[in-house]
Amino acid sequence: MGARRRPSVGAGPAAYGRATRAGLVLVLGATLAACATEAPADSEGPVETAGTTTLPSAGDDVAQVTAELGASVVAPAPPHVDPSAIRSLLLPEAGVLSGIPAIQGNVVTILRDEPRVPPANTQSPADCDIAAILAGLGTSGYALQDTISPGGRVQQEAHLFADAAAAESAYAIVQDRAASCPTVTIDYVEAGDPINVEVSGTVDTTGTFPSLAQDARLSADAYWVTEGYNGYVLVGNAIVHWSADAANYHAEQMPRVDRAVLGTRSAVEAVVLAHLQQFATS
Repeated sequence: MGARRRPSVGAGPAAYGRATRAGLVLVLGATLAACATEAPADSEGPVETAGTTTLPSAGDDVAQVTAELGASVVAPAPPHVDPSAIRSLLLPEAGVLSGIPAIQGNVVTILRDEPRVPPANTQSPADCDIAAILAGLGTSGYALQDTISPGGRVQQEAHLFADAAAAESAYAIVQDRAASCPTVTIDYVEAGDPINVEVSGTVDTTGTFPSLAQDARLSADAYWVTEGYNGYVLVGNAIVHWSADAANYHAEQMPRVDRAVLGTRSAVEAVVLAHLQQFATS
């Protein structure tokens, strides 16, 4: 979870009078990753909370998601990703729409080939800006895909390194920062107000593609809130960062939009991992 370079999503300009500050709620997820030291069980199914907008969960059956996306069931060897293939690490828009049904309606996808870390006045605690840390490690390639809709958004970034050893060292830093930054507050020059990121329930797994995923809650200007999920995956000589967010809402004037509208954390992560398995075996 990290500090996001992302404008707001949801009901649109008429509902969001303070678009500049509200938008920066969504700017935080791609820059910070943090976790609680103990991971609570992944929430399953719809959340029935008064004043809360929810949809049924997508479920967290990884095998089912993998089968639906047509990914190989054979565990692939970690690939060496060439710079020319870096964008293939990112789940294309069609896969986002089919894998996460909340992303629907007037969909816009933005592509970028250079990282942008917004300037910050202060950060507390220090050294929790993972995007800035990765950008400073001498990566050999970068790609971003940001898929935005009224129902939420999915942002993906790929950081490419010279070899697997360099990527593993960088991923160890990600894990360390994730364990050290359960709550981060950043005062951005662009926002004019502090932006707060809280994460919990981090699940750190090993395997063909070591990965971590967590719940995230971002807030700005004390009222604008976005709930979602955040994760990192080590893929050979690359690190893929993904975040999925429900539409933002005003904590005092609008019903809560629970992250459950996206499905469970494990289900969203499964969509990302299934694509990476397919990439590695193609």
